[in-house]
Amino acid sequence: MKYIQVLIMTILLLVNVILPAFAREVTLYWEPSPSPDVIGYKVYYQQGAPKLPLSGTEADQGTSPIDVENSLMVSISGLDESVVYYFSVTAYDSSYNESTFSNIVSTTWMPPLLSPQKESLVVPWNVAFQWDAGPYEHYLNYTLYYGTDKDMVINAGVTPYRPGSSSNIHWPAVTNSQLILIALIVMLTLLSTTGPRGWRAAYPRRIAVAGLFFVSLVACGGGGSDSSGDVAYFSSTTLMSVATGNSTSYQTDDLQSGTTYYWKVNAQSTTEPGTVYHSETYSFTTQ
Repeated sequence: MKYIQVLIMTILLLVNVILPAFAREVTLYWEPSPSPDVIGYKVYYQQGAPKLPLSGTEADQGTSPIDVENSLMVSISGLDESVVYYFSVTAYDSSYNESTFSNIVSTTWMPPLLSPQKESLVVPWNVAFQWDAGPYEHYLNYTLYYGTDKDMVINAGVTPYRPGSSSNIHWPAVTNSQLILIALIVMLTLLSTTGPRGWRAAYPRRIAVAGLFFVSLVACGGGGSDSSGDVAYFSSTTLMSVATGNSTSYQTDDLQSGTTYYWKVNAQSTTEPGTVYHSETYSFTTQ
């Protein structure tokens, strides 16, 4: 049998087709074989594990392998979005002698978003965010992001945000009662220490305490946080981040009516630190 060579195949494009069954379409490209006798290629695929020969059955184009003749690309549709697929290519000649397998490549798993669906209309109370769990071989914790700024949601978990005019994240603030308590503790501590020279030596400290107490009262009563005094808002738009652990749902009743929201989910691997899988970003509008 002739030796037929096939070069390294590389996935250049992965496209998720939004269908009711959450199917995925994958487009594969590869370099032509340098062997002059090659007349065609076969694409092998399989979900779950990269064990040759890959023997998938669910693609719309048929069971593995898919004969693409002399084409150097193929789009495979009907794949389950909730699992990882593996692919490899072989070349064959006019006598149907088949080459060894190319390298194996795989799809990148994305958390499939279930509800609210893309561009849907929902009531603003008791909105339930739901998404599918990762493949069985993944051990994941999930973080839900939602808000009214599309770019912020898309970049959430990718580009770090910091407090200030460019950040719309809810940052925790100290409550009014906590500020007063801190001021009183500092005041009493300083007033109780007069030093070896008596009251006059402690006079500058007394002035400092009085100033601190005045500033704390202004901070407590002057505003800059919301009416409850528990959360500080750095702009009119918010980005909410909710760590749900291994749970694949979260329910909220803090949405405003007549508003378009964006949401996505990041899945962090617990066995491979630094590995994060990002979902698509969906939008929905509250009634």
